Amino acid sequence: FIIFASPVYVHNVSGDMKIFFDRIGYWTHIMRLSGKAGIAIATSSGNGLDLTVNYIHKIMVFLGIKVVGRFGVIPYLPKDEVDNLAKKCSNIIIEFMNGKKIESDNQLEFVFKTNKDAIKLQENINSSEYRYWNESGLLKCNSFEEVLSTIEKE
Repeated sequence: FIIFASPVYVHNVSGDMKIFFDRIGYWTHIMRLSGKAGIAIATSSGNGLDLTVNYIHKIMVFLGIKVVGRFGVIPYLPKDEVDNLAKKCSNIIIEFMNGKKIESDNQLEFVFKTNKDAIKLQENINSSEYRYWNESGLLKCNSFEEVLSTIEKE
């Protein structure tokens, strides 16, 4: 289970989170974290909360993560509201840690098909991305749901 969280800095993630995303950017081409569930969290006492949590969510989808929770947290919320958010978040994590099946969705299918089409064009240049997709069996899959089924069997 993966959680990406960041405070909002100028309507985006923190510099450290951006550097982290840049470092693993290659993984977005190979959907390297396929088969993982995750939650996107952003915190802000000002504006930019939705923009930032949406950006985190987008990166997670391109990594192959099934985003099962998105939380925008305002630090000065009443304690009971913060407790409710924390409880929601932990219940989602517990469900998946106890074996809840990860399912595909329209966004994951779109990213998979788009990446697969781009990767197929690299066959003649034998790029590292093409080799990964070929050797891992991703090229043989017709949908992201098939990818998840393959991972589940392993």
